[in-house]
Amino acid sequence: MTGPATRLRVDGRLAELTWSRPERRNAIGAEICAGLIEALRSLASWDDVDVVLLRAQTPPFCAGWDTTDFAGLRGASRAEVTAFFGPGRELLAALGELPQVTVAAPAGAALGFGCALLARCDLVVAADDCVFGLPEIGLGMPPATVLPELLGVLPGRAALRWAVTGELVPAGRAMADGLVTSVVPAGEHEDEVARLAERLCGFAPGAVRATKDLTRRMLAAPDHHERVRIGVAAAIERFLGGDAGGGRKEST
Repeated sequence: MTGPATRLRVDGRLAELTWSRPERRNAIGAEICAGLIEALRSLASWDDVDVVLLRAQTPPFCAGWDTTDFAGLRGASRAEVTAFFGPGRELLAALGELPQVTVAAPAGAALGFGCALLARCDLVVAADDCVFGLPEIGLGMPPATVLPELLGVLPGRAALRWAVTGELVPAGRAMADGLVTSVVPAGEHEDEVARLAERLCGFAPGAVRATKDLTRRMLAAPDHHERVRIGVAAAIERFLGGDAGGGRKEST
């Protein structure tokens, strides 16, 4: 699947989804958003894909939402403004709902909406020279559509600090705060991301997908007792030959 600004490449159980708009520092606009939504909705039904890797074709990862799109909002009605934000929410929902394990590989910078994309991914492997931030406060407005995503992975006070200062956050602190899951040297970034993807795809077919689903169900459980019940039920199904986990390669 290809488009003017997005590309989906599938290699075995790994799907790589990239976008490119270097003249806008890979900001997400209407065209890229539509292409990503189409690709993600398609991937959701691919049972033979276990891992989805997301990154810009070249750094930076994402400069946020393309501010040139805002020009069309001048004089718009409330209904039109509401509709404008719809595609961004659809993109984040499609990303967050994928059954595959999602790996983001930010390099250079991830700002504004780029941070929202990262918050919806399962694993975020950042280059150590990548910076993160919410620049919206510098435009005189809160990061209203990005903040809900950050509050899903950052402690409240850390998210507030990001929002009110607008400062560039180094990769190490972004990991300490919870947006990034690992940081690797910039010169080794691509190789490390490739090794992680290879490792995840090297497990038994469906194992990482089942583990992600199990984790989701446990997180949605109201208490520890229910999480234990879900875990024990999954283990029983696994040993009875059900589809609750995989995890064992076929004999060779």
